[in-house]
Amino acid sequence: MVQCEKFERDEWIQQTLYELLTHYKNTPFLCEQLLRQATYNDTLQSFKQLKSNETAIIQSGKPLAKFTTNSHAPRLITVNNMLVPNWTTPDIFDQLQQKNLVLEHESYVAHLTYFSHYSVLYTTYLMMKEMLFQKNTIRAFDNEWILSSGLGVLSSATVDATSLLQTPILIVARNGLRAKQLLEKGSIHHIVYDAEIALHHIQQAVTSKQYIAVVLIGDVTEQYEQLANSGARPTLLIDQTPLNRQSFYTNVTDEQIQKMIQAIQQFIQRDTAVMDFGNGLSQLIKAYTNQKIETTMQHFLRPLLLEGKEHIHFMYLSDDKQEIAYIHKVLNEKIEQASLKQWLQISQQHCQHEQFYIRDLWLSEKETIAVAIALNQLIEEQHLSAPLVMSKGLYNTSTAVAPKFETENLKDNSDTIADWLFLQALLSTSSGASWITIAQHTPTMPSIHTLSSLVLDGQIETEKRIHRFFHNQARFTLLRHAYAGYSKSVAQVTTD
Repeated sequence: MVQCEKFERDEWIQQTLYELLTHYKNTPFLCEQLLRQATYNDTLQSFKQLKSNETAIIQSGKPLAKFTTNSHAPRLITVNNMLVPNWTTPDIFDQLQQKNLVLEHESYVAHLTYFSHYSVLYTTYLMMKEMLFQKNTIRAFDNEWILSSGLGVLSSATVDATSLLQTPILIVARNGLRAKQLLEKGSIHHIVYDAEIALHHIQQAVTSKQYIAVVLIGDVTEQYEQLANSGARPTLLIDQTPLNRQSFYTNVTDEQIQKMIQAIQQFIQRDTAVMDFGNGLSQLIKAYTNQKIETTMQHFLRPLLLEGKEHIHFMYLSDDKQEIAYIHKVLNEKIEQASLKQWLQISQQHCQHEQFYIRDLWLSEKETIAVAIALNQLIEEQHLSAPLVMSKGLYNTSTAVAPKFETENLKDNSDTIADWLFLQALLSTSSGASWITIAQHTPTMPSIHTLSSLVLDGQIETEKRIHRFFHNQARFTLLRHAYAGYSKSVAQVTTD
């Protein structure tokens, strides 16, 4: 747990950046892929030595220098892996990476906790709940169950979300070792090797209205075909595979892939809804059949943005239960959405925080500002003893150019235009952000993102920053969608 006195604003930002890296120092992901040890140590020293009127510059994982700026400027600016388009190829990227000129995954140094279990769980739970509700209103049935594949990084959040919803799930996976680990942990209930046996377990659970998680070991291309031929009719088919899906099918023939796609099409004909969280499945089906499947960005996330809500990330660098109780109290008091209040209660009861406290919430501008001011006051009153960061989250059309995810199929065809995210980054810098990141992802997932954060420190001046930072963020998102041709955003911008 972080123990510290009441810091001035710039000391808190410095402490936050330092603790962010310190918490992740011993994780294999960070040590092996994110930062070399020398770079890691240099980065820590750079953070420790920052003064209140200085800004550190980091290029693809390497702290370059610190510059005298002013007390209102960001303490950290990072730009990562930005290559000229024609040179953004896997071969060139690998060559540059070997020379330590770019660094894979480095873009998440200051935002690694976005990919915590909780972050993925929240959005997965919301989308599942919404899609199950929609299917119920259309089909009016109660024999719900979910079909998914893979036991990768996101799978535990998928299983936990179905557990919270008490909806049975069948997962097809090749990784028997990972399945055994989940079985020992109690996250799943059965490991089977035959599609008929798997369906039998699911049907028993549906009939008895009991929750169950079953893993069917085997190749997804074969097992989906077996399930479809057995008459399986899942309510939802979930796929969380990222866009570089080719790596999952290195030893699979085109014929096998086509059989899997045919099985999925059979599920769809049986009124199964597809929740393509990673956007890999829709791209695969489009490549083989030219059929379009609506992605979760189009179906679920973008409508939230058009309503004026944004994905806000909270990170508190402490595990003190009393202090976290204060944060929960603020969230329950200041958030107006009934469904979100319900989620907060569920997460408090069933979701333990990890190395430090993380929450991701879709909030209106009014809710975001009210929560931020109240949390800032808790710090001023010394109810909180560690840094607290609020960031504008992912899944946003204004903070990304990602033609196969966030900016896919925009009305004005501006999917590939990067102007907006650079304007967003510059606006965040001018609005008092504590640190800014601009990053181009590796060629296997072509996209550019900007992420910005504000550290709450209990100062009166910070309240002005809160209003300015989050108001400008929310207005810019509406502006982006208004110029893209979305009437709902046009109306809100015109009213504002």
